[in-house]
Amino acid sequence: METEKLNAHDKIVRAKVQLQTKSPFFSCLVMNMRYKEENSIPSMGVDIKGNVYYNTKWVEKISNEQVEGVLVHEIMHIILQHLQRLKGRDMHLFNCANDLVVNDIIVGESLSLPEGLVPYNHKFTFPDGIVVEKINEKPSEEIYEELRKQSKQQKQQGSGQGQGTQGFDEHYYSDGDDEKENGKGVSKEELQKLEKKWKGKLAEATQYAKQIGKMPKGMERFVDELLEGRVSWRHKLYKYITAELPFDFTWSRPSKKFTSMGIYMPSVLKEKIDMVVAIDTSGSICQEELTDFLSEICCIAKSFANISMKLLVCDCKIHNTYDIANGSISNIMELEVGGGGGTSHKPIVDWVNENKPNAKLLISLTDGYSDIENVYDELPYSCHKVIVLTKNSCPESQLEEYGEIVKLE
Repeated sequence: METEKLNAHDKIVRAKVQLQTKSPFFSCLVMNMRYKEENSIPSMGVDIKGNVYYNTKWVEKISNEQVEGVLVHEIMHIILQHLQRLKGRDMHLFNCANDLVVNDIIVGESLSLPEGLVPYNHKFTFPDGIVVEKINEKPSEEIYEELRKQSKQQKQQGSGQGQGTQGFDEHYYSDGDDEKENGKGVSKEELQKLEKKWKGKLAEATQYAKQIGKMPKGMERFVDELLEGRVSWRHKLYKYITAELPFDFTWSRPSKKFTSMGIYMPSVLKEKIDMVVAIDTSGSICQEELTDFLSEICCIAKSFANISMKLLVCDCKIHNTYDIANGSISNIMELEVGGGGGTSHKPIVDWVNENKPNAKLLISLTDGYSDIENVYDELPYSCHKVIVLTKNSCPESQLEEYGEIVKLE
């Protein structure tokens, strides 16, 4: 039980001190935020500059340990650049998606949080029945898409009003425009300076935490991409594909690798899964891009025996289908870019629904000037989408809502 009765300011100071012992990584980051009393808001919020606004009564009401967790929660929105990634999405749903990602990491660090979107075992169930699982493996944009689709389905079925829970804090979003309704927008030049500043702070915190062996496990999947700034398209594509490879364990057939060492361990069972690869051959893809992309797809297919890949060649209709297997790879690599006809992804969606309704992944190579926005919602919910855009494609933001974006570079 807590015996201290501190005011809001003192509780925040205490939280910063306690974090130095509990989580040195987050402590380094939290120390760089500025804290301002703002009793017009119900709880606590953060803006893109790293200003934290707090309601004194709310801070005094929650426990000392929960204050620690909330401070980490706020800095995580800054470090993961959530405030710049709204890009036309529904703000409430995107708040929820970001909070689930952040809170999952915080819970993994054994820090406390107030009631709200706090996952358990990387899973959260909303009061209206919407469920998000494997939060630790998904970016905010993917979780947002799940929430959007499930909420839409509920409304269509009349079974609920969609997602109905919100987090305990407020975020002041900005995409770099000078004029924002909340008055907390920044210019694009200042935004670039802020991103550089926080990347520097992240690098310092990471170096310090690794030196003392206390790097939060939940942050490892973010740090490299955030600090490098650019991740190769091949790395992204590989990550999205391997994320869809399910596996389980069985003790009935021990692992031969470990048995030879005198250790009894379970062997891995891998499910055979279907994936579909679609190529837009309307003339918007150069031969070099096509060759690079197909080469990577073929290498991935050969690397995993439990993947069944189907290749669709399509402009405004499907011209050819191929099984991506060892026997057909030579033929696939000889494919050439087609003519300059129109483009539609409707035939691809229809083909998947009719022939591969259980497909786990649809990878589309395209310039994006198509009808993806109108037809991708017709795909099964379980089918994850990756959109590989060519160099001269439409803006990435135009399709971010419809799948994971990989840009050929």
